[in-house]
Amino acid sequence: GDGAAREGEFWVAMRLLRREPKFVVLGMIQSLFESSMYIMIFMWTPKLEQQFGEDLPHGLVFGCFMACTMIGSCCVGYLTHVDVPESYLRLVFVGSAVSMVIPSFRASSGYQVLWSFFSFEFLCGVFWPSKGILKSHYVPEEIRATMYNTFRVPLNLVVCLVLSNLETTSDEVVFTIVCMLLCCAAVMQHIFLELVRAEGKEPATSPGRLRSGSRVGGAHASGKGASRDDVEMGLLEE
Repeated sequence: GDGAAREGEFWVAMRLLRREPKFVVLGMIQSLFESSMYIMIFMWTPKLEQQFGEDLPHGLVFGCFMACTMIGSCCVGYLTHVDVPESYLRLVFVGSAVSMVIPSFRASSGYQVLWSFFSFEFLCGVFWPSKGILKSHYVPEEIRATMYNTFRVPLNLVVCLVLSNLETTSDEVVFTIVCMLLCCAAVMQHIFLELVRAEGKEPATSPGRLRSGSRVGGAHASGKGASRDDVEMGLLEE
């Protein structure tokens, strides 16, 4: 039944995580970045209300956040013609960490904090499609959801731990924690890049590059990665 199939996918995913360190690193990157993003989503309103008071136009600010995210996503097509996601995501995480440094200082002005949030949302827009490219290139489609849902456990733990202590923690400390999480994501992204290079595998390639003439051989040409049967055979051979 469906339950047995899901259980089988779970154990295949667990064996694959033990076998392939780069999948563990990918999952950790997701947990670190997304936990930072969720904490920022909870914190931007009280932080900006401290700076602008009750007259803060929440709807307008949120709409600007969404516009920044959309602009960032639109830029991915251009970025992938310059560099591969494995490489430029390091700069995305470093830039996100720098943008979160500003709200971690009490002396920052309201507009400085606001523009730091805009830049963070722009980089979130770059992150989402770039992460999708990496997932489709490296993680087998049949166990992709299972594998990434596994790493939502530490993601939720980090978010709950930080947000449950807001009464005893200042906003500046919270954004410092966010900055540290993003720095860790940048380090993990560099480790992932080095693992890919050590294996001698071709880096992820976007559809834009495929149209421009780059070749991606094997199963990756379809953007689906290896099948579950291929993964299980590889595990059995070991």
